[in-house]
Amino acid sequence: MGYLVFIGCVIIFIIQIVLLIKCIKKNKKEYWISLICLEIISILALDWIDYYYRILAPSGGFMSNFGEELTCFGAIILYIFMFCITCIAGIIVFEKNQDNKGNRLKDTLKLIIAFIIIMVGIVFLVNELKENFKIVETYGTIVDFKEIKGGNGSEYWPIVQFEVDGKEHKDSYPISNVKVGDKLKIYYYPKYNYRITTHRTNNKIIWIPAFIVGTLLIFNRFKKKNISK
Repeated sequence: MGYLVFIGCVIIFIIQIVLLIKCIKKNKKEYWISLICLEIISILALDWIDYYYRILAPSGGFMSNFGEELTCFGAIILYIFMFCITCIAGIIVFEKNQDNKGNRLKDTLKLIIAFIIIMVGIVFLVNELKENFKIVETYGTIVDFKEIKGGNGSEYWPIVQFEVDGKEHKDSYPISNVKVGDKLKIYYYPKYNYRITTHRTNNKIIWIPAFIVGTLLIFNRFKKKNISK
C-alpha cells in the first residue's frame, strides 16, 4: 500500500503545479477555485490517511507502517507549502490587475502579511481541534504515588485511577498539591492506551488575535480601495 500512497501523492502534486501555471497564465476564477479546493481536500484527505496508519491500521510490529506515515507527513508539508504559494501568487496576480499602481507594492505586501498571519492562526486552531478531538473528559481518583527518577533527583507523580466502560485504568501524571483519595477532572486518550492529561489544548490566545489582525489588514486594504474610487 505504501507505494500506492506515494504514487498518488506525486500525481496530485503534479496536477497542482499544472493548475497553478494555468492560473497564473490565464487568471481565470474557475482555475483558482479548482486549485485551492484540490489543495485543501488533498491536505485533509492525507491527514485522515496519516491518522489511519498511525492509529487505526493493523500493526505488524514496531514501525510497521512507518513508510506510509512518512509519505503522508511529507506530502502534507509539501501540499501546505504549495497552498501558501498558491495564495501568495493569487494575491500578486490580483494586485497586478488593480488600478492603484502607485501603492501596488505596499498593498500587495499588506495582503501577503495578512495571509501569513491568518495561516498562523489556522495552524494553531487546527492543532487545538485535533488535540481536543482525541481526548475524553472524565473524573479520576488519586490512589498512590510513583517515584520518577531524573537528573535532578526523584519526583513523585500521583497515580490516577479512572473507569471507562466498566474497566479500571491507571496512569501517572505530574500533578502538584494532591493526596491519596483526591478526585479530579482528567482527560484521557482512548487511542493511546488511555494515557491521561489534566488539561485541554488551548491556543485561543494565538489564533483568535491572528484572525482579528489578519481580517483587519484585509479590511483596511479594500476600504482604502473603495475610498479612492
